[in-house]
Amino acid sequence: MAGRGDGDLLRALEDPNLVVSLSDGELRRLAELRRFRGDLTSAPRKDLVSFLLTAGGGQQQQQQQQQQQLKRPVGRADASRRKALLIGINYRRTSQELGGCITDTRYMNYCLTQRFGFHAQEEVLMLNEDQKNPFQQPTRANVYRAMEWLMTGVRAGDSLVFMYSGHGGQVRDFTGEEVDGMCETILPLDHSTAGPILDKDLYLWMVKPLPAGARFFALCDSCHSGKYQNSLSLSVSS
Repeated sequence: MAGRGDGDLLRALEDPNLVVSLSDGELRRLAELRRFRGDLTSAPRKDLVSFLLTAGGGQQQQQQQQQQQLKRPVGRADASRRKALLIGINYRRTSQELGGCITDTRYMNYCLTQRFGFHAQEEVLMLNEDQKNPFQQPTRANVYRAMEWLMTGVRAGDSLVFMYSGHGGQVRDFTGEEVDGMCETILPLDHSTAGPILDKDLYLWMVKPLPAGARFFALCDSCHSGKYQNSLSLSVSS
């Protein structure tokens, strides 16, 4: 918690991206400040994040949410919510450098905000190498944090968007679940040291928790993306 006092933590409630990026200790302290009812020492991280992003924000957050509701496009159901996670990795200054992945996230962000009425600050989270916030760099740990943000509080009627543009790969599957014996992966910025993210993890983090009536849209542009995206689509439809 070094460098973050109680005032900084309370101000973090104004930005969902900052809440998700808090350390476990900071989350517990902030939940304590917002009078979390429960055992802070044993409460799962996702429960603390959900509390802080919904009921824990206080009167100021409720007023902001009411103002945001008024700005939503005509025809959008008040009870439904939308969130988007956009990941683009160029792998700059490496032998694996790509040219257009960050641009993909910019175009998609523009499309979602200008064409479909998503709110850039509250409903769209971008991870790419151009982001100033260190927690929005597309590292393996940050991708998992971002998936946690995407799924927090999801309910029937909500629409979620997941986009990934970057390198993909394959690793040997030792579970016997894959017909070809290989798991498809996406490669975060630090994959050479932290490792890839398996298609099984994408399913467990973003598809399995979906409640009935929620919609999940996945757009993936990488090697082997056809197979793991098809797996996600089949999982959603089933």
